[in-house]
This record gives sequence, structure tokens and C-alpha cells, in this order.
Amino acid sequence: MKRETIFALNITIVLVLIGLVMSYSAGIGRPQPGGQIADPMLYLKMHGIYALLGFFLMLFAARLDYRFWQARPVAWSIAGFTVLALIAVLIFGEEVRGARRWSLSRESTFSPANLPNFP
Repeated sequence: MKRETIFALNITIVLVLIGLVMSYSAGIGRPQPGGQIADPMLYLKMHGIYALLGFFLMLFAARLDYRFWQARPVAWSIAGFTVLALIAVLIFGEEVRGARRWSLSRESTFSPANLPNFP
């Protein structure tokens, strides 16, 4: 591998590890309404799951030929899905603090406004 690739991979790993430490410290001693202490590992577990998911997605994306993303049908498909997701949030999204930006489910939140940030 190229030296720049290894450097970028090492920086990514360090940032993920810092995020894991910060996620763990965010959950320590968080009291619940009933007076019980919540699971201090909750944020760490959630961040770890997302980090693993991101790692596997990174491996998948690394195996794809970069010309795949330059193909017009792929770009138009991503753009079309983004527009449909934005319309769905406008219609079905839940309003939070006066803004209707998120599609909320019981499991996680999803903001389609971030979709155009992908390649």
C-alpha cells in the first residue's frame, strides 16, 4: 500500500478510538428519572457498532473500482433516491423543535440531507 493510504488509515483508526473513549465518558453516571444509573456502556456500545459497520462499509468501498461511482446511472440513482428521501421526510418526518429534518424510527435516526455528502 502507498504511504499516504497507510497514513490516512492510521489517522482514521486514531479518530475512531478517540471517539470510543469520548463515547464511554459521555455515558458514565448518567442518572435516569427513576433514580437508577443508566448503563454506562450504552454510548460505547452504540459507537462501537457504528464503527464496525463503517469499517465493513469502508472495506466494501475499497474493493469497488472508482470508475463505478463516475458512471452516470449510479450518480442519477443516488440523486433520485436522495430527492425521494427528502420528500418522504417532508411528508412523514417528525417535527422536532420546529424543524422537519429527520426520519425517526424506534431504532435510529436518519437525515437524508447527508446523502449528497457521499461520493
